[in-house]
Amino acid sequence: MGYDDQILADPIGDAAAAADSLIRLIPVSEEYLNGSTRLFLRWDDLWGSDRLEMIAHASGITYGTRVDGEDTNRSLAGTYRRRLSPQVAVDLSGSGYLFRRKVPTLVRDVFDFNLYRMEARLGWAADEEWLLTAGIHQDWITFPGRSSAEDSSRNETQQQFNLEVGGIRRFKGGGFVAGQMNYRWTRSNVDTSEYATLSKYYEGPVFSMRTRGHLTRSLEASAYVAFGHRNYETEQRNDDTWQFGATLERRLSPRFSVFLEGSLLHQVSSDPEFDFDQTRVDVGISINLIPPRVWSSPSFPKPLTAVAPQIIQRAGVRFRYLAPEAKEVWVVGGFNGWDAASHELQGPDSEGIWETVIPLQPGVWRYAFVVDGVWVPPQEAPRYEEDGFGGRHGVLEVPVSPKEGSVTAAGEIRQMR
Repeated sequence: MGYDDQILADPIGDAAAAADSLIRLIPVSEEYLNGSTRLFLRWDDLWGSDRLEMIAHASGITYGTRVDGEDTNRSLAGTYRRRLSPQVAVDLSGSGYLFRRKVPTLVRDVFDFNLYRMEARLGWAADEEWLLTAGIHQDWITFPGRSSAEDSSRNETQQQFNLEVGGIRRFKGGGFVAGQMNYRWTRSNVDTSEYATLSKYYEGPVFSMRTRGHLTRSLEASAYVAFGHRNYETEQRNDDTWQFGATLERRLSPRFSVFLEGSLLHQVSSDPEFDFDQTRVDVGISINLIPPRVWSSPSFPKPLTAVAPQIIQRAGVRFRYLAPEAKEVWVVGGFNGWDAASHELQGPDSEGIWETVIPLQPGVWRYAFVVDGVWVPPQEAPRYEEDGFGGRHGVLEVPVSPKEGSVTAAGEIRQMR
C-alpha cells in the first residue's frame, strides 16, 4: 500500500472528446493498494558453464476514489548466460511486459501498452570487486488503445534502440555501487507520440547510479538516482528528468520481510505543460513461498558433522558454518537477542569453514545463521524446530556439567530461551 501525489491518470474532457483528440492528463493525489507475486527459477551449469533463468511476475493496483481505474501488470523474462572464461560472460535475454488499466468511462484504453525486449550484454570481471558491462537492447512497444488522428484504424507503435555501458563495484557482504549510461533512440509511427509532441522521433542519454548494502545484518538499504535528457526531432521541445529512490528492507526470517520504499520524479521541459513532480511511497510485507538458499547443492570438502556445535570446557560453545564462498557469516539466537550484528564468525579457513566460540550458560538455546545478509538454518544442529515464519532454527542444550565435545538436544529442559 502507498500514496502517490501525482498519478497521471485522469483525462481532461469527456469520453467523446477523448475519443477524437489527444488525451491530456491532470495530476491528482491518491492512495493505492498493490500486491504482486514473482516466480524465479534458475538452472546452473546446464552444459558445464551455462545458466538459464526464468522470471514470471504479476501485480495489481487498486486506487481510492479520485483515480478511475485499476492497474494490472504481467511480465515474463528469460536470460541465458554463457561463461566464455573465468572473467568473461555473455547474457542473451528476452522479455515481455503487459500493462492494462481498466477505466470504464473511457472510450479508448489509452493507458494500455505491450513492451517486448531483446537484449545482449557482455560482462568482464576485472577482479573480485569490479565488473564492467556493455550491451545493446531493442524494444518494441504497442499501444492497443491509441490511434493516429489521421487514421483511427492504425494503433501507435514505437521502437527503441539502446546502447549501454556500465560498471559495478562489489563490497564484502553483498553490497555494491553500480553506474550505467544508456543512449536511446525512439521512433513512433504516428505524429502524436506518447509525449504529445508533433515529432515522430526523439533521442537522448540516460545516466543512473544504484547502491545497496546492509545497515545491520538484517536491515538492507538501497538507493538510486537517474538523469535523462530527450531531444525531439522538431527541436521544439526537450525534457530533463531526474529520478531519486530509496528502500529499506528488514528481514524477519528466510520467508518474511517488511519494506519501506520512496521515490521522486522531477521533470523540466521547454514546454511548460510537461513540467511535473511525482512522489511515491510504498510500505508492505514481502513473503517468499520458497525460502532463499545461499548455497544450492553444495559440495562439502568434509562431513557435515564437522560443523555441528561443540562444547569447549570453560570456554563456551563453538559454532561453525561451512560456506567457502561467503563474504561474512554471523550467528544469531536467544543468547544475543537474535541480533544479526552481535557475533561474527571468523573465516573461512582452508576448508571453507567459519567459526566462533561464545560463552553460554546452561540451558536450551535456539539459534540460526546469517550468511551475507540471508537468514539460514544450521547445517548440522542437534535438532530443529519451526521458527513460526515458515523456516526453522537449530536447538541445542548446554548441560549443567558439560563434557567437552558434546551437545545434546534431548533431556530435561531447565532454561528455555
